Amino acid sequence: MRAFYAEGKTARPLLINIISACTIIALGFILIFSFDNIPVFRFFIEDLLRVSGQTGTNALMLALAYSIGVILNTVLHWVTFEKAYKGFSKPVLETLFHSFSAAVISGFIAFMGLRIFALVFPLEKVWGIFMQGFCSGILGLIIGVCVLILLDNKELKEVWNTLHQKIWKVKVPPAEVDHL
Repeated sequence: MRAFYAEGKTARPLLINIISACTIIALGFILIFSFDNIPVFRFFIEDLLRVSGQTGTNALMLALAYSIGVILNTVLHWVTFEKAYKGFSKPVLETLFHSFSAAVISGFIAFMGLRIFALVFPLEKVWGIFMQGFCSGILGLIIGVCVLILLDNKELKEVWNTLHQKIWKVKVPPAEVDHL
C-alpha cells in the first residue's frame, strides 16, 4: 500500500481494502448464521478448537471471518503489486521458503531436544526444567542457523556482515603518537 501511496495511486489500495472490509462483514454474518444453524459445522469448529461445551463459541466466527478477510486482503495486494512491479514476488518467496524451512526444521529439532534433555536433567526441579528448555532452544537456534547457511540465505549473510563490521571490527586503527 505504501508503494502505491508514494506514487499517488491511492485508488487501488482503497478499493482492495473496501473489498476486504465488505468480505469480513459478509463472512461474519454468514459464518455466525452457519454456526448457529448447521450443527455439523458448529461441532466441527468446536472440536477443532477444543472449546466444546463452552458458551459463546459463536464469537469465534468473527475471528474466523476477520482472518479470512485479512488473508484475502494480503493476496489481493500481493497480486496487484506483482502486476504493477514485475519481479517483486521471487525474492520474497525465496526468503519465505528459507524462513519457513529453518523454522520447521529447528522447531522439530528443539522439540526432539526436549525429549532428549528430559533424560539428562531432573524435571522435578525448576532448574532442570529451565535447563531442558534452554538447551533445547539453543540446539534449535543452532540448527536453524545451519539450515539458513546451507540454503545460502542472503539475509543471514547481511546480518553477519553488519555484526562483523559494526561490533567485531576487523582492524583497529593505531593510536596517534605525537613525536617530540
